[in-house]
Amino acid sequence: DVSLTIAANENGSAREPRLNLRGYSTSSNPQIAFGDNNAYSGYIVYENQDDSMYFLTNTSEAMRITSAGKVGIGTSIVLAKLHVDSGNSGVTPSANADELFIEGSANSGITIASGTSSVGQIMFADSGDNDIGGISYNHNDNSMRFTAGAGERMAINGSGQITVGGAAADGKFAIASNAGSLNRLISLKDTGNAGGGRDYIEFFNVSGGSAGSIEHNGTSTVAYRTSSDYRLKENV
Repeated sequence: DVSLTIAANENGSAREPRLNLRGYSTSSNPQIAFGDNNAYSGYIVYENQDDSMYFLTNTSEAMRITSAGKVGIGTSIVLAKLHVDSGNSGVTPSANADELFIEGSANSGITIASGTSSVGQIMFADSGDNDIGGISYNHNDNSMRFTAGAGERMAINGSGQITVGGAAADGKFAIASNAGSLNRLISLKDTGNAGGGRDYIEFFNVSGGSAGSIEHNGTSTVAYRTSSDYRLKENV
């Protein structure tokens, strides 16, 4: 029920030599089988009903190419331009992010492996700049860096210190910026209902107990609360 033709001239038209596999109807699936003296275990199949091509290894489907040119690895239901599936998660990718879809039914991930003194990177680009944004990990000093607007905006070093705006690592969190151009370095806003006792910043001792806070009363007053009366006695 399958015809095999090797031809350089078909229906009177000259063409490059090719191998033709034709099914007996539009619902048949021409295929090439690979095997040994015991059985066939590998196949390349063209499914005429939906114009997809799929590849089987060890008698199981390993990869499929749809009529739209989407490629699925480990799945016959291809949901992205490249869909890699190690288990069904029940997720359909967003139409705004369906060029690459990595899926698993348990833990899933992507590994970027680099040299011990090199950098692994994910870049974001447009027609005007091929690295206008990015996330990079520098294995030389074990730091992770974040780029936006073609400049580094934040970094986390190997000791867990966070720096913003190119600041030198000084303490757990450091910011460097021109406060004059921004009018402020840090802005805190409570978007809830107005009311007193709202701690914007709270300080804890080594045992986890509250040692003080900076709070806002819901209008225009900032209060400094502490477990000690030292501040109240100062400059009396």
